[in-house]
Amino acid sequence: NLFLFYISAIAGCIMVMSFSAVVIKKSKVLEYFGRNTLIFYALEPIQYFVNFALKTADGMIHFSSSRIMSFAATVIAIAAICLLSSAAAYIINRFLPFLIGKPYNKKSPA
Repeated sequence: NLFLFYISAIAGCIMVMSFSAVVIKKSKVLEYFGRNTLIFYALEPIQYFVNFALKTADGMIHFSSSRIMSFAATVIAIAAICLLSSAAAYIINRFLPFLIGKPYNKKSPA
């Protein structure tokens, strides 16, 4: 039944959005990433740089032959991307807020 299909899809979307709002309010990390999503999307070349560095290191060390080493390299790459993106988001929010359309206010920290 097409009507029930759309009703259940809309109800599922509303349920997921409601659940997400509750979870995000409780988690400071998810709230931080949610506030800086635009900056993270704009800084996507950081991901390309980390992936390039990882492939260059793989050419020298050959850690992709082992699953454990490959998993460790992936975790390190994700941590590096998160740290670099978070540092760039802090700099943009603190010193260059006009880049994301916010007024510059000396008194308020980011």
